[in-house]
Amino acid sequence: GCIMFVGGYPSEIDDFSDMLYNGKEGELLNRIIKAMQVSLSEIFITTAVKCHPPGLTKPREEEIHACIPYLKSQIEIIQPDIIVTLGDISYTALTQNRAKIFSQREHWEVYQGIPLLSTYDLEQIQNNPSIKKDVWRDLKSVLRKYHEIKALNA
Repeated sequence: GCIMFVGGYPSEIDDFSDMLYNGKEGELLNRIIKAMQVSLSEIFITTAVKCHPPGLTKPREEEIHACIPYLKSQIEIIQPDIIVTLGDISYTALTQNRAKIFSQREHWEVYQGIPLLSTYDLEQIQNNPSIKKDVWRDLKSVLRKYHEIKALNA
């Protein structure tokens, strides 16, 4: 099992690389993973939308819908212990719930039997240092549940 982070969509740089989150957001995600003290083999990172939308726009509904089957297949294959959605796009893609992230925070849900917790996306975290405390609280909650699940499966 692992913790699966699902972001919204790749950046333009990511589209030309074989990795997600190459820029500052990637550095932030690396710092988050280090702080969580889990090994990289326990983390899987993906996005709801699989390629960068044209221009500087956010993905349109149909682009999100086109990618959902791919994301669902990834989840079926990987069988993560926990899913963490980063931001509105991935949260809505998996839950079909339009609630804003901040109202869902620290509110565990279940996606096909897998515990799911939503937190802010990396861009929001980077641009609003004031939410870092909240994000860390979310991630501590993720870690507690992850260690519980690992203990049960040991």
